[in-house]
Amino acid sequence: MRLPVIIVTFLFASNLCGGASENYEKCWVNGKPLPENVNASSEIDAFQGRFSHKPKTGHLKCTRYGLPLIDMKFVDGRGTGREWAYRLDGDQTDKNRGTWRVWEYRNAKKDGKYESFRNGEKVEESLYKDDEEVWSKEFEDSKLRVVTSRKNKRSYSAAFDDHGNFTRLDCRGDFSFVPKVHRACGYPSKTTVDIYRRGKVYETLTFYKGEKQLEQAEDGTTRHFSADKLEGESIVVDPRTKEKTTTQYKAGKKHGLERVEDVDNKLLSATKYNNDLVQERIEYFLNGKKKRIETYSSPEHKMLIVYHDNGQVREKGEMVRCKSRFSGWSYSEWCPNGTHTSYYENGTKQRVFRFERGSLTGTQEIFDDKGALVEKSEYASGYLSTRTKFENGEVVEFEGFEKDGSRHTHTKKGNP
Repeated sequence: MRLPVIIVTFLFASNLCGGASENYEKCWVNGKPLPENVNASSEIDAFQGRFSHKPKTGHLKCTRYGLPLIDMKFVDGRGTGREWAYRLDGDQTDKNRGTWRVWEYRNAKKDGKYESFRNGEKVEESLYKDDEEVWSKEFEDSKLRVVTSRKNKRSYSAAFDDHGNFTRLDCRGDFSFVPKVHRACGYPSKTTVDIYRRGKVYETLTFYKGEKQLEQAEDGTTRHFSADKLEGESIVVDPRTKEKTTTQYKAGKKHGLERVEDVDNKLLSATKYNNDLVQERIEYFLNGKKKRIETYSSPEHKMLIVYHDNGQVREKGEMVRCKSRFSGWSYSEWCPNGTHTSYYENGTKQRVFRFERGSLTGTQEIFDDKGALVEKSEYASGYLSTRTKFENGEVVEFEGFEKDGSRHTHTKKGNP
């Protein structure tokens, strides 16, 4: 982690001195003391270049209350050495009361170890290379709790509980600096590791040379990996509903059949994938009959069939992705397109509606459960233009509409 550089160090010292008349920081260049009037905290910033007495070439040392602040050798104005920072309680010479830190620099960049202490105990340790943190360790009660590896600008970590058990382990980083973690990550041979949560084993992971090969959780969730990507069969159990989803993967993408089953192992849905794209999805009633079938010709088009629970078709038609009014021109919702037909439970046609990307268009028809036409409507440019009602094959009512929905014509049988 990045921490304040030396100017903050001296601000700590200045705040703790309590008076401006006496100077508690002392500095030397090549063993010669600097005048006290240039030792003020506001003037010393060896690494930002604002300290006029910083040697272009030479050895700078500074102390506060006898504790080291800077021990730096400069070549062409670039320092290599150490910097300290303190926030101590009470006796300003007692490093066991309060916190203090130390950094190593090379050519004016953090390069080497960083350590942080609180009340005499180490709480953090890091390694820097060319001003970038390579790894870090965090301690609590003198126990290692978290280790982090930085790789390609990303962080990967392992964490431990009070008993030294793993509570988190991501082996994509280089953990050779901690033998216990390095071995757990599958070096030199395949290793199985238990991950704990609230004192109990939550899941078991298998690693080989830094690559995760298998996840197995106590609830039955199982995932297989290859080259850090999901591969083969994956089983995921929903913690709330206990539904089980079994999915086939290829190189991290869904490929093959995905099945969803309830807690009683009844099939709820089955979806076919090809390279992460849905080909077909079938949903089921708990009585085992089909509830819904979606067949995809592309990610933007699908044919829909919905069923009654007795197995008869309830509705069928084409669906297309629609332009959502909430997200501009991005496709976000499905809309009916073309002819959609719905049916009664006895299989008799109930409605025939025609759509153009979600808007009604053309002739719309409604039938009774015996198949007789009872209503016909006409739509033009998305607006209802006429509606005709029938009884026993005869017209009993006719309505004509303006675009705002008001009627310009209304006739009823026996009341023209």
